[in-house]
Amino acid sequence: MALQDLTPQLRTRLNRMELAVGLFITLAALLLLTGTFFYLRHTAERKGWLVPKARYYTFLRSASGIKVGDPVKLMGFDVGEVTEVTAMPADDQWSRENQLNVYVAFVVRAPNYGYLWVDSRARVAPSDLLGNRMIEVTRGVDGAPTYRDTGPTGPGFWSTTTITGIYEDGGYQPVTPETKGFWMLAIEPPTFNDRADALLGQAEEALPNILSLTNQISEMLTLGASAAENLDSLLLDAQPAVANVREITDFIKNPEGGLGEWLLPTNISDQLFLTLDAAEGTLRTTDYELATVSSNLAVSLEALRGTLDNLADLTGSLNRQVQANTNILGEISSIVTNADTFIQGLRRHWFLRSAFKEDKKGRK
Repeated sequence: MALQDLTPQLRTRLNRMELAVGLFITLAALLLLTGTFFYLRHTAERKGWLVPKARYYTFLRSASGIKVGDPVKLMGFDVGEVTEVTAMPADDQWSRENQLNVYVAFVVRAPNYGYLWVDSRARVAPSDLLGNRMIEVTRGVDGAPTYRDTGPTGPGFWSTTTITGIYEDGGYQPVTPETKGFWMLAIEPPTFNDRADALLGQAEEALPNILSLTNQISEMLTLGASAAENLDSLLLDAQPAVANVREITDFIKNPEGGLGEWLLPTNISDQLFLTLDAAEGTLRTTDYELATVSSNLAVSLEALRGTLDNLADLTGSLNRQVQANTNILGEISSIVTNADTFIQGLRRHWFLRSAFKEDKKGRK
């Protein structure tokens, strides 16, 4: 049916429906374009499509566990990715001498390369237990930044950053498409497989010692079993002694003096009491006699002290008399000398010489 055959009312309704459908399609297209734009923007920010990237490279001993597209980390964040992993030429003498056989290139997105200075290092670390590895760059602390840029320019999403220079030979050089990148020294510990091989080698070397140790342990267990059997028999033999000790302890625990009765029988206890009574009487008698002797000794000492006082008075009087008559001894000496002279004179006198004759018979 042709459109001109429709009534005016149907034409009006059809025009309104066409307008609504057109508006719906237009709105859906706008929403689709907006969603696509935000998706592309989010993906670009996540992938770094519109973000400038600084190029770096390093040399490793082995490419094991590293492949193109692996993330590059900085302080735990994904800041870039590996772009190239190739073997060094076979005739390259430098790589052969330094045992650096693999060339690895990677990029770091802005503004993260601002953390990388000339003292930064590319540390190779295991990413899992399956032998995979990752590259983690360290933050610089001394020196100069590896790249120089202009900083973000432009509003919001449309802001851009341009890398203007790379640090080489003590200064910044312009960045060109031929620029290879900044050489970052690598820290590459042995891989997980190498460590596992070394550990297995050590285990193989230690296995004979372990076997000998197990043999020694077996011998010790055998000796321990025999010692346990001997101890069992010893315990069986000690049971009567333990029973006797139990009886003794039960007897000792008697509150009426079981220990005393066990150590001192009744007859010995009575004799001990008698001995103690006799000793007590002896001690009392001795005490009385000692008191008597002490009193007598005190009287004797008092008398001796009086005698000594008298003797002291006598010697003092004699001393005073001697001091008062200092010429008595001299006079006595002169009298004796004169008497001797007189006797000698009498012996020489003719009249008295016969009175002093010596008895020759008695001398013979």
